[in-house]
Amino acid sequence: MLAQKYDDYLNTLIDCYNSDEEWDLTSLEDSRYQTNHAVIGYYVAKGWQLPDVMAEVIHYHHDLDYMRQGLTQGAEQAFKMLALLKMAEHIVGLYKSLGQSDVDHEWSRIQGGCLDALDLSEYEFEELADLIYDKMTFAASHGVLSTG
Repeated sequence: MLAQKYDDYLNTLIDCYNSDEEWDLTSLEDSRYQTNHAVIGYYVAKGWQLPDVMAEVIHYHHDLDYMRQGLTQGAEQAFKMLALLKMAEHIVGLYKSLGQSDVDHEWSRIQGGCLDALDLSEYEFEELADLIYDKMTFAASHGVLSTG
């Protein structure tokens, strides 16, 4: 929705993903557009009557402070879903395709909390990431998965 409304939105993504500053995408969006995609997504999720836990994950999926605090009483399911989402984004290289960046700055800031929430060591995560990458490469080479 933001990309449809603002011609410079792609530049905002690139600016954020390529910055090693301590900020998140939604903060940058707020400063430029007085709203952000997580808030819009939250209201869309509520309007579609998705489960509250899904709306919460959508709302916080770029909130570095929220992700750093880790599992909190009453929010375990949402945080585990969020950790899984961030892990998947990192594995598929969203920072490369969306942000045209060589480094996933967000992941480096939240990796510990995400892996702790999912009870994974860094070694186990790397093994899982390699397995998924191999499966994606195989699927793409057999025409099952589009690479472009």
